[in-house]
Amino acid sequence: MPPDHPGGACLLDFIVTKQTGVTLWYTTPTLTRRMTGMAVEDTIRQYNEIVSEAQELLRAKDHDYGESWRDMRLPSITDQILIKVKRIQRLEELASKGEAARVAEGREAEYRDIINYCVFAIIRLREETAGESSGGD
Repeated sequence: MPPDHPGGACLLDFIVTKQTGVTLWYTTPTLTRRMTGMAVEDTIRQYNEIVSEAQELLRAKDHDYGESWRDMRLPSITDQILIKVKRIQRLEELASKGEAARVAEGREAEYRDIINYCVFAIIRLREETAGESSGGD
């Protein structure tokens, strides 16, 4: 989130044109900003770094647990995402009170898990769509 972000939802839009290259707009309830040039490149670099970390986590967990998510229905994957969100909210609540979490791996780990669960959900959606278009075979 941008450093001056006042809270609330943040919507990111990427606009690519031949004339201006990549422009990143972010919109909050109170402001809209345009980032170009190095700011966009830095955001893309950070994005790719985080996605790479999520992939490393996926590989490690796949080694330990296998692809157990493949046995889950889409609503179960959605439930896992919601559980992670609730954990993050609780960790933020504790932090706002100046209390330390006793067991949690931290918010960043929860966010990485959400990234991977979202990818699993998209894979499941695409599999369902492919199954519908091929007659369910």
